[in-house]
Formats: sequence, C-alpha cells, structure tokens
Amino acid sequence: MTATAVPTGSGTAGEPPKVWANDGKCYFRMQYLGDVNFPPDSVVSANQTFTKTWRVKNTGTCPWESAEYNVDLHYEGGDSQMGGTGVFDINSTTVEPGDVVEVSVYLTAPASAGSYTGYWMPRADGNVRFGYGDKGQYSLAVRIIVN
Repeated sequence: MTATAVPTGSGTAGEPPKVWANDGKCYFRMQYLGDVNFPPDSVVSANQTFTKTWRVKNTGTCPWESAEYNVDLHYEGGDSQMGGTGVFDINSTTVEPGDVVEVSVYLTAPASAGSYTGYWMPRADGNVRFGYGDKGQYSLAVRIIVN
C-alpha cells in the first residue's frame, strides 16, 4: 500500500502548508502563475487534439524531476480525461526551487458538444500530492467548450 503524504502546518500564518518528501529531506510546493494557452472556456472542435499548458513556480525546497524526486501531473478527475494518458512528466529537465516552468498535458477534445473540465495534480514519487493555494489543495485545471 502506498502512503499519501499529508500537508503539515508551516508555522507561518498565511503560508501554504509544506508537503514533505517521503525521505523528509525537503518539501514540495507550487505557485500557479497562469494559463499559457487554452484559458477557461476556450472553444475547440470535437476530437481536436491540443496541448494545454500552464506556467508554475517551484516554491518548495525539493527539485522536481531530479535524480531523487520524480514529479508527474496526474489526472485527478472532472468531466473528462480528454484522451490524456492520466500521467505526464511535469518537465523534461530538473526544476530547481525558485524556477518558473511551463507544464503541459496532451489531450483530445471529446466527440460530443458540451463543456468539459479536467483536473491535473502534481505528484512526486510515493504518491506525494501537492498543489497550489492556501492549503496546497488546488490542481491545475483545463475547461473547454466543444462545438
């Protein structure tokens, strides 16, 4: 059974919790800086393939995608996985604390018209989940309208 890391208090009022790596040497934290493309309610055609990209900052102390800490984006839920594989590498190279990077998922719009949302959460090895927000609770979202 894989344990899920639980955020712990940071000790500083207003600061997001620290989600510690399984080895306890560093913690994971992320800041959402915005959508690079396909902002909420972007219109796409049925069955259109597209790449959704967000800009984020590593505000923790663990390097992502280093030899020690692999970090992926995992599908967390929503209306549709939009043809995504369910897991995508967060980056192709090491993302040091303080680095700003663009992270992407490769998707296909559903075949039926409508509004669809999918949520993607960063996870480090050992099912260590971390997002953004005052409690680190928010995942990265994609919301499209299929015409």
